[in-house]
Amino acid sequence: MLTANASLFKKDFGNYQRKVRREPIEVVNHGEPTGYFLSPEDFAEYQRLRAAASRRHLQPSDLSDAQRNALREARVPEEFAAPEDLMNE
Repeated sequence: MLTANASLFKKDFGNYQRKVRREPIEVVNHGEPTGYFLSPEDFAEYQRLRAAASRRHLQPSDLSDAQRNALREARVPEEFAAPEDLMNE
């Protein structure tokens, strides 16, 4: 991944527009990343992956033993045990 100083990135934007077609560009200011410049294709892929990740469902095999045990031992608090009672109040 290319890295560009924010000031240089701003001054030489046309050059970076050509370079971003080959690889993403990390833009830094005072040594810290401030953002990333992506091609339209890379951004579309990022959006696709992000959408897929948000739809991902966990399977029991994805959980640790401790997480599975915690689910097995979980109990509904008494005040929520019979929600139909709340509707009759």
